[in-house]
Amino acid sequence: MTNLGKCGGVYIPPFKLAPMISGVQDKSNIEYQRMTWDALRKSINGLVNKVNAANIKNIIPELFAENLIRRRGLFCRSCMKSQMASPGFTDVFAALVAVVNTKFPEVGDLLLRRIILQLQKAYKSNDKPQLFSAVKFIAHLVNQHVVHEQIALELLTESVGYSDCVIIVLRRKIMHFWSSDCSN
Repeated sequence: MTNLGKCGGVYIPPFKLAPMISGVQDKSNIEYQRMTWDALRKSINGLVNKVNAANIKNIIPELFAENLIRRRGLFCRSCMKSQMASPGFTDVFAALVAVVNTKFPEVGDLLLRRIILQLQKAYKSNDKPQLFSAVKFIAHLVNQHVVHEQIALELLTESVGYSDCVIIVLRRKIMHFWSSDCSN
């Protein structure tokens, strides 16, 4: 096998990759591990990027077929990157995470931790698009009952340094959740 570099990422066509993977005798080989990790990363990224409101029911079984417990970091990273690239689909990504969270709560926990870190980094670097994206994702996760509403309340009450725009975005996105929750 050829050296795939430190991070892999070298494109190998599927017709060349399949014989390479099947021809490996030693499954503890670093190159084999890297190839399988790369294939799983591409698979998870592809599924997350492909999801929309119409096909989420079809994507979820495929996603559960992947090794999500072992690769929860890949899944979280993929969701965050896809949400940043397509903020209009934030509700779909939050719904996807909500379904995964029902079987694997540690995935939702890890995602929340990473989003909060992203929020803090964006605030410190004054990166408004990333800040709004993180706030919007948290709001939709609250709406999907992945994250407790206490997190949103803490963001609102302790957001002394955040701009008013961030608070307005958070309130607007969560208002539906609070109004429906209070009426029950």
